[in-house]
Amino acid sequence: MSASLASIFNPGGLLSGALPSYESRPQQLEMAQAVADCIRTSSHLLVEAGTGTGKSLAYLVPFILWAVENEKKVLVATYTKTLQQQLVEKDIPLLRRALAVDFRHALCLGTQNYLCPRRLRQTKEVGLFTTRKEVEQFQALGKWAKETHAGLVRELDFEPSPGLWGQVSRETDLCLAKECQLYDESFYWKARRQQQKAHILVANHHLFFANLTAAGNVLPRYDAVVFDEAHNLEAVASAYLGLEVSNHSVHYLLDRIWGRRSGGLLKSLGGIPVEVKAEVESLVSECRDAVEDLFENAWQRVGNRFSATRVRERGFVANVMEQPLRRLVQELRRSVKWVAGPAEGNERLEPTTSPSLEDSGEFQVEERKAELEAFVGRIEQLQSNLTSFLSQEVERSVYWVEASAGARQTRITFRSAPFDLSELLQANLFDVMAPIVLTSATLTHGNSFGFMQQRLGLEKATTVSVGSPFNFQEQVLLYVANDLPEPGPGRSDAEQAAIQRAADLVRASGGRAFVLCTSHRMVQQCADQFEEQLPQYRLLRQGDMPRDRLLELFHEDVGSVLVGTSTFWQGVDVPGEALECVVIVKLPFAVPDDPLVQARMEFLQSQGLDPFSDYQVPQAVLQLRQGFGRLIRHRSDFGMVALLDPRVVTKRYGRAFLNSLPACQSTNSLEEVTTFFARHRAERGNGNAPGE
Repeated sequence: MSASLASIFNPGGLLSGALPSYESRPQQLEMAQAVADCIRTSSHLLVEAGTGTGKSLAYLVPFILWAVENEKKVLVATYTKTLQQQLVEKDIPLLRRALAVDFRHALCLGTQNYLCPRRLRQTKEVGLFTTRKEVEQFQALGKWAKETHAGLVRELDFEPSPGLWGQVSRETDLCLAKECQLYDESFYWKARRQQQKAHILVANHHLFFANLTAAGNVLPRYDAVVFDEAHNLEAVASAYLGLEVSNHSVHYLLDRIWGRRSGGLLKSLGGIPVEVKAEVESLVSECRDAVEDLFENAWQRVGNRFSATRVRERGFVANVMEQPLRRLVQELRRSVKWVAGPAEGNERLEPTTSPSLEDSGEFQVEERKAELEAFVGRIEQLQSNLTSFLSQEVERSVYWVEASAGARQTRITFRSAPFDLSELLQANLFDVMAPIVLTSATLTHGNSFGFMQQRLGLEKATTVSVGSPFNFQEQVLLYVANDLPEPGPGRSDAEQAAIQRAADLVRASGGRAFVLCTSHRMVQQCADQFEEQLPQYRLLRQGDMPRDRLLELFHEDVGSVLVGTSTFWQGVDVPGEALECVVIVKLPFAVPDDPLVQARMEFLQSQGLDPFSDYQVPQAVLQLRQGFGRLIRHRSDFGMVALLDPRVVTKRYGRAFLNSLPACQSTNSLEEVTTFFARHRAERGNGNAPGE
């Protein structure tokens, strides 16, 4: 395959023929050859590819050639929607033009992205509309359903309320599959049929782990996996391999069964005796009271704090929901029998049908029976999750309670997650499938893949690191503020000094800046001060609107300033003059009292390791490298990255952060910052790109 790869990637090759602006990069060919070797040896590969390598083409090409030649299926999983769209809308169409290979691809989205025609129709009868706006949105959905081809929520020109979309979207346990009269009209099953025919499946990390935890029932069977943006793999796996139960989610489930004011499945069903319905209504009401008691008691036990609080004591509150949930399950099963047919000598009572429904009564019977059985399963899963959480029955897991203020009620959530995934991932993923490629621009710490391999249980993988084609020495100025006070607990003076320096740097750069913070509180402080001191620049603050809209406005308004936290440290691509300044206010250490971080550190300590140097520093280094990577996205880009945390020069571990960054010019002078921008903007005005 190596010879054919060269003919594709080299100057004058297939890619340059299909895309005149294509630039051949030796790093891209090197990565493609490493991926081809991984495929040939059916092994695992960790490959770090510097910014600008073009890593998506480097793994797509060899996998496409292999999949077509051997009639295989490859799953490419990304972390961000941005990269997923790039693959489907840009990279794969390019390869379809460039390669003399007939291959098929399909985008895989989570089941709840799809409108369900049967549930849309059913909602006319049992919909839980809480506002007039939801009624209007439902009417708009009905019109859209007659026009759409894909049935995806992202196609809508409005955002339906979560409650409404939850009633009309596909849900796995409520799906009748081929037994449904509307199976041929199902948008989800149309998409699945396309996926079955594809050589390349494009999904995200979340869907991959949803499939893993569902015994492979979410995605078609595949023969190889590529994890792009693989530095996020542990975080996503932890979320999916843990559990989550909130008072809001339990109330929503109970309302789906018997609404407090209107709606609910049981209310709509004919053929069930009045006394059975009355018992269900009574039990649902009892469960609601138990929900309030359970979660309120738990919140009080952790000090009524609006934060994440670790729970170490098994059975720290009594499970007052156990008995009412068990009795509710019994009554729902009794209702299933009444809907399905004769029960205990009673003659079958036919269900009533709404005049708006066009299906037969027999279909209504099967439909309602399946939905009732699904709700039985959901309540049993709820029982299991509550028992698991309160008894802390899963080893190597951490348990905590979170609380946040809601519009009507405090949201209280029980969470658990495994703090060590290495054995789980090794046994359930890496030992059972190959080839697997994991790639990112940030997989190494201190020129070693050891940290990532240890975290993921992938110690036997081949590792390859290819550099970036960018000339960082010419394109980037690194500003290090070595004269500021060190941040620390209670050091408001350090935060204030860093924010003031950030304002000075934004002024020197003429806006065009990302200001990256490590907490939402700091985002607010920065934004408030910028509004006062920098009124000449448009301020975009995380939280004021959706991320995609913030980025859209940032692109459009050259000179604007975007202040954000973790969501803007990675997966954001802003080439050109819109972004020429990245200010990192503080080193991105994980919060040490976060329950999951705390448990990981305790576990490492029990293994004889140093939690700070073996976990906190490597993790923060990878995050810093991600933030640095926002700046240069093209050969013609230039700009400054500013580190406002003096610990990079005052602490011994600071050298690990500085050494992790590409070699570039550096300064601690604001005057040199101003000179740098003036010189490069003059070169751009003369038609000379930096570094050329």
